[in-house]
Amino acid sequence: MVPGLTRILWARAKAEGATAAEGRQGLALYRRALRSAFRDPLSVADLAIDGEDLQREGVAAGKAMGDALKHLLDVVLADPAKNTREALLAELRTRLA
Repeated sequence: MVPGLTRILWARAKAEGATAAEGRQGLALYRRALRSAFRDPLSVADLAIDGEDLQREGVAAGKAMGDALKHLLDVVLADPAKNTREALLAELRTRLA
């Protein structure tokens, strides 16, 4: 999806007479989008921990686990650097306390 969108934006910029500098800025934006798409967590499946980790911490399967995973995803979406096992377990332990 990102490559297709980039081609459309690139064609539009050329049609509107974008300068070479603006073209380089567009390319830099494209590269940042690709890095983000393959690195940043976007769903519960992208978290550094999973349901088994939560069960070991005492979270019951079902709604409680779903709520905990959603909370952890919200934390990571706000700050992708927190998507580490240690940081997420610390956040979970704080939430459970």
